[in-house]
This record gives sequence, C-alpha cells and structure tokens, in this order.
Amino acid sequence: MLMKSDFAYVVALVVSCTSAIAAISPKESTVVVECGDIVEAEFVAPYEGHHYAITMDAGDMLEFSVAPIGDYLQWVAYVSEPGGHVIFNGKNGSSCTMPNNTSINTGILSGRGQYYISIWNYVCRSSGRHGVYSLHLGCSLRDGTKVKPGARRLPPPSTPSPNPKTAPTRESKELPSDFKGFPGLAPIDFSGSAFPKLSLGIPLEGTISTEGEVFGYHFDAKRGDSVQLTYRRTSGSLNLGLVLLDRHDKIVFQCSLVTTETLATLLELPTTGQYTVGVARIELLNPPDLSATSFIVETAIAE
Repeated sequence: MLMKSDFAYVVALVVSCTSAIAAISPKESTVVVECGDIVEAEFVAPYEGHHYAITMDAGDMLEFSVAPIGDYLQWVAYVSEPGGHVIFNGKNGSSCTMPNNTSINTGILSGRGQYYISIWNYVCRSSGRHGVYSLHLGCSLRDGTKVKPGARRLPPPSTPSPNPKTAPTRESKELPSDFKGFPGLAPIDFSGSAFPKLSLGIPLEGTISTEGEVFGYHFDAKRGDSVQLTYRRTSGSLNLGLVLLDRHDKIVFQCSLVTTETLATLLELPTTGQYTVGVARIELLNPPDLSATSFIVETAIAE
C-alpha cells in the first residue's frame, strides 16, 4: 500500500508529466499475457509504466522476474488483484528499487480473475532511465502443475485464407530485393498498394475484412524527429500487424497486434524522407470467430 508521502509524490508526477503518463495509463496500454510467457519491452520515456494482465484462479500462485539488459535500468513492480487492491508492493525498503535478480512470488491467490502487473522505470524521486528488459512469467497452479517461463507452447498458425496481397510462406532470405512490408510467417507485400501521402497529426480510420486487405499511408519527416505512433482497435476480432518503413523500405518498427486493443510507442526516426505506415491481417493465433476489424491509427510529432 502506498504511504501518504508516496501518494503525494505520484500526484506531483502526474501534474508535471501529464503528456508522458497519459499515453501509458493501465486502461489504455495493458498487454494480456499468460503463464509461461517471456515478454521483452523497452522504456523510452523518463516516467513510464508498463502494464500486464494475466488471468489466474483461486489457489494459483504467480511468480515472475524482470531481467534488464545492461547495468543501468532501475525498476519497481506492483501486483493488483481483480478488485484493484495492491497485493505486492515493489518498493524495497529505503532503496525503492528491486535488485535485478529478484524473483517475485505473490503467494497463494484468493480470488479468480484478471491480475495486473505494473512495472515502472522511475523509483522514489529519481526519473527513470531508458532501457530494455524481459518479463519472465511462471505459475504454480492449484492442481499442482508448475509452468516455467518459456514453457508455453503456442498452437501452429492456421492455413492463410486466399489473399492476392499475401505471398506464400517462405524464409526471409528468399524475399525479392524490392520487397517491403511484413517479412513474417506469411509475408505481406505493400509494394503494389496505392497509399495516400498525408500530413502528420491526423487520426485515420481503417477497416480490414476477413479477406485481408491492407491499409496504409505515407508521410514526410526528418531525421531525429520523435514520432508518437498510436493504434486503437474500435471493433472486430482479427489479429493485425503494424509496420513503419523508412524511405528505403527498411523496417523502423513492427509489431503483431494479437488481441491488442491499444498501442502507443515513441520512435526517433533514423533518416529524412518519406515513411510508410502499414496495417494488415496476420495469420497468427486466429480467434475462433473472425470478423472485420476497424481501428484508428495516428502518427504525430511528439512535443
């Protein structure tokens, strides 16, 4: 439980860092995970929190650890039960930060439902550093089953539906030299798509049907520009992929939006010129009921 002095400090941070925290509130940026997952993420802002949701049953026990890359990233973690009460407070005495080799054990859980893990890169009165870490999730289930991090096996992807813009599955080394798009399990090529050129800061609505059309646009930016790329699903069940390509059609950012409702990321652009934002259906962990998916994408210069 947060002490009164800690709560006052958090309020002060919210007042002074509204723009940084608003993009990463738990409601808008929670990532759904499962026992056995290993998730890699990156802090890219001074006051940043990452939020993960995991469904547990009464009698289960959640165990996880955070492994930063390098020697400088500090972190602190909290765990909340389905009702919102904090059951693990990561503040470690007067040091306020967790040692990098800490393994967190919640103890035996009393309720069933969605538990929330929050990992922050600022501790006490120190602004957080940028850095990459991996979250390792293990569980001890009520029936005695133990699930270690990395043990979860994903089902194989289903056979892709016919799609004229989706090439056959093949290794990246077999892709043509002029390929641009998603080089994943079923490569999706944007080279034949007539994307419009747009100004930054305009929210765009798009829809992708179960037939698998592609959506995208171009914009101009300069090297070193900090760009806020946001995505919000408004309806539908398809799993989508989002990619940002530079003027040479090299990948600057790519992610798989599997059950993702909202994404917000801050990127520093490597070159000056035209960039491409593309969204397309990906054949990964298909939901049982497929339906056309609508979304809003926005690219804006971060202030």
